[in-house]
Amino acid sequence: MTIILAPETDPIMLSPKFHLPPLKSDSIGFRPKFLIGSCNGFICLLSGERYDDNHSVYISNPLLGEYFKVKLPEWEKRVRRVAYGFCFSEASGLYKVLRSVTRKFGGLPEVSELEVYTLGIDEKWRNVGEAPYPFMWIIWLPVNSLIRFKCLSKFYNSLVSDPSFVDIHHSHSTSRPHKTKFLARSRDKNFFYTIDQEVEHKEATVLRIEELDGIEYYRFDYVNGLFFLWSIKEHPPAIYNPTTRIVKYLPFLNSIDDAFTMCYYSFGFEPVEKKYKILMSRIPADMNSPERQWVLTLGPSESWREIKSAPCSLSLLVHVGVCIEGAIYFVGTRNKTCIVAFDVRTENFRMISLWNNVIDISAKYFYNLIEVKGKLAVIDRSRWNGVEMDLRILQSCGTGEWVKQTIVFPEAILSSLTMEYFGWFCSSTPDGEVVFITLEQNWIVFYDLKKKSWRKISIPELAENVEIIGSYSHIDSLLSCIYC
Repeated sequence: MTIILAPETDPIMLSPKFHLPPLKSDSIGFRPKFLIGSCNGFICLLSGERYDDNHSVYISNPLLGEYFKVKLPEWEKRVRRVAYGFCFSEASGLYKVLRSVTRKFGGLPEVSELEVYTLGIDEKWRNVGEAPYPFMWIIWLPVNSLIRFKCLSKFYNSLVSDPSFVDIHHSHSTSRPHKTKFLARSRDKNFFYTIDQEVEHKEATVLRIEELDGIEYYRFDYVNGLFFLWSIKEHPPAIYNPTTRIVKYLPFLNSIDDAFTMCYYSFGFEPVEKKYKILMSRIPADMNSPERQWVLTLGPSESWREIKSAPCSLSLLVHVGVCIEGAIYFVGTRNKTCIVAFDVRTENFRMISLWNNVIDISAKYFYNLIEVKGKLAVIDRSRWNGVEMDLRILQSCGTGEWVKQTIVFPEAILSSLTMEYFGWFCSSTPDGEVVFITLEQNWIVFYDLKKKSWRKISIPELAENVEIIGSYSHIDSLLSCIYC
């Protein structure tokens, strides 16, 4: 079977097991099948020409070779053209086909209407309103353009704010390649910068975040389009949206207890209900006293709620949490070193054993938590010998299975970098590269786990008093604009 992606692209041959019903040939003798979209393991295909009634739409699982024919509305003579889109809603777990129908009414201008078909729900198309222009292109626009569109008309204001449209736009945003960017801070901690280096060996773009000038935030998290910046006790935590450039300050906990000396924060996103939450842990002055945790949910009513405490001590003095697929992971200790997972939706903690049941509590100082291709990974520097270190990837929280990979540093890397510069700033890219960020030299080193290859870049555009403190993969999504 042949799929044509675009008029000027090469056809893609699918597996012989992928079968669709035979179609009647047109005058040319061939009925091409165009890819409408692919989401969450399914693909949506258009067979025939969308300018007449002689076309069909299919949804298929290409691995199983199974297909489902979508029942289309009856064709009207006044229809000039149709356009289709395909998406998956993480919130409802449903697949949807979008259809923009452009009709001609006598001598009046063409009018487009939007229709939605939900797979598995009564097999009917639902009309969601009239659009002054064909619709499908708008879901590919960047967020800044969509925000400006809200000022054009009541329709666009309603459309861009509609939860279904936000879901669709978010689905398209997450399916695009994400660029890895970097966050930098002046050494006096008064200024923050974003760094975007499009191509290696080319000049980097360094932009100062003026909205954060003069605020000494020591740590940051980046989750799903939003920055979360915080200090241990000096300033209220803040949310920063790099798209809208809006800073939103969050409340301090009203009841200040002198028995607790420091506050540590972690930022998480729950993909099912699409909620952002902040977990706050208070460290007691008396080391024999237990830590306590509170949660704040971003939204109309923002207040701190105390929850059941973690089952062990979180190593927050050394590490920050990392959020992966709705869970925030920490290094913890309770008679031995372990991993603690906080479920953002249920707000419950669970413990995960380390490989070989690691007992040495001091081992926590050698671990860095990162995400690798949607899985939790631990950079283990406990057996660093000047040449290599281990990377452990958690295959399943249920089984606690860890897979080890050894990272060997070549001489070309070691000659310019020393281990003492690898600090705590380790991260990863969406492509599966491990990122090591030096503290003094502003060198960034990438290790490709699949190819076992290295590359490094420097940012000479940075001033001497500016240091890189982390990396992030920006998602240009409307979802984050709802909250900030």
